[in-house]
Amino acid sequence: MAKMDVINSPKFLAFSKEEQDVVKAGVDLYKHYLHLTKKDARYAEFATGKTYEEKEKIFNESLVRESFKRAGVSQANFSDSVMMQNPNVKWAMFALISEALSVIIPSTVLDNFAQFAEVRNVGWGDNLKFTVPNNDLFIVSKIAQGIRRGEPQRLYNSDLTLTPVPHEVTIQEDFYRILAGKINWGEWISRIAQSIETAISTDVYNAFYGSYANLNAKFKEAAFDKDAFVKLTQRVQASNRGARTVVFGTQIALSKVIPDADFVKFGVGLGEEYTRMGFLGNFMGADLYKLDQRIKPNDPDYNFAIQDDALYFVSVGVDRPVKIGFEGNVLINQSQFGANADNTVDHNVQQLWDVAVVSSAKHGIMKV
Repeated sequence: MAKMDVINSPKFLAFSKEEQDVVKAGVDLYKHYLHLTKKDARYAEFATGKTYEEKEKIFNESLVRESFKRAGVSQANFSDSVMMQNPNVKWAMFALISEALSVIIPSTVLDNFAQFAEVRNVGWGDNLKFTVPNNDLFIVSKIAQGIRRGEPQRLYNSDLTLTPVPHEVTIQEDFYRILAGKINWGEWISRIAQSIETAISTDVYNAFYGSYANLNAKFKEAAFDKDAFVKLTQRVQASNRGARTVVFGTQIALSKVIPDADFVKFGVGLGEEYTRMGFLGNFMGADLYKLDQRIKPNDPDYNFAIQDDALYFVSVGVDRPVKIGFEGNVLINQSQFGANADNTVDHNVQQLWDVAVVSSAKHGIMKV
């Protein structure tokens, strides 16, 4: 559970050990879910020990138990369904759920964008300022004998301030299922976390894709070409003081990166790798990484949310071009029973974030 240390909010640190264990169990459950659904090796450590169903049951039971304890109410002679109507119990439960989401969402974003995004999470009203270091080198000049120094030089940094804005998702649930204890809170958290993470991912990719127009002409290519690919790889690396360049893109975009249109020339090794993965893992010395595609939410035509016609050239280990800022923790508001004519209850989940593309490191984009 070491990744839990990435984001420890003041609210989380103020919880008791038992309450922190509930939040950690929610995070563990979610990443186990990601391993099951995505087969992602990064989450393999969370899929060990108990089965997903066992963890789900433990999380639901511990969530309810700690909610009762946090609310300071006694369960004597009352069923769980009756106790769930207590407003203090509902407040305590959503405090734990919101904190689990507050940890899950930014840390999952970190997992997905660690190579090219800097992620920060600040408290309510705190300043989300990123310092963008100057990446230029000093000019080395020739001087005559007897001259002590040339023209003094200073490199100035710049600042970027993000302004997070609210994003929300509202879901409805049958009040009877809440009273009957039939809500699978683990599934509920997973669905919300994935929905928000998908929205953030789309914002990040759109910001990256939109930076093409403002790039220096030397750092953008309008079409794929082997020589242009190598030149852009070298230019990004040289401009970032020799830091290794890697290339990101969707599977369709990466599939366009081939040495020749004639597949016969691929050879056994390259052909097998291309067929198995759908793209090459390395091309002309640059490692290629796949970006997971997304579907536009509630799109009846199931259109992709991420453009499939661009490759992104980024130097790893240098100032990352994408900045993501979260403010505060996840807020969950619940409507009162009877507010809806069909006796459903609305759950409004809100998170504040902002995304921008700015960096001292040079990056390149190639259209394919």
